[in-house]
Amino acid sequence: MGKKLDIPSEKNENQTKKSVECIHGIEQYKLLFENSPLGIFYFDTESRITSCNDKLVELLKTSREQLINLDMKSINDKSILSSISDSLNGKHGFYEGSYRSTVSNVYGYISLRTFPITNCEGDITGGVGIVENITQHHQVKEALIASENRYKILSNLTTDAASILTIEPDGTLNRKW
Repeated sequence: MGKKLDIPSEKNENQTKKSVECIHGIEQYKLLFENSPLGIFYFDTESRITSCNDKLVELLKTSREQLINLDMKSINDKSILSSISDSLNGKHGFYEGSYRSTVSNVYGYISLRTFPITNCEGDITGGVGIVENITQHHQVKEALIASENRYKILSNLTTDAASILTIEPDGTLNRKW
């Protein structure tokens, strides 16, 4: 009796292909998560951080150990909580403004976007947050506004001075408003 040759069926080939695609997708996701220029964190339905990338640790100037299992409902600066709540209620959340970290007391300006995570049945199992440090952008914007205000003041002074004193054709100075 000879050996039975195991020829993969089309079904097995499709399953293998799907498994390879799945692994490839997980690897791509992992690369994005670990190398993103943005802070990324996952949280459960109790608003506890379950995972975060190095960029978030760097942004908040803290350690991963201080962030994992942090109950965000207990943080001092409550400004981001409506965004967290939105995602746990099935909506996309958004916050942009000042933020002071509870774990490190770092202060700056952030842009936060949150999204719900669901299981196969459509039940919300948590959320993901994506954080961008916009402190430098905010400082540049504030400096530009201050510069524009100084320019307006100087421009008005120049216009006022020109309109106050005029030289008449005979050479006399005349004050006009």
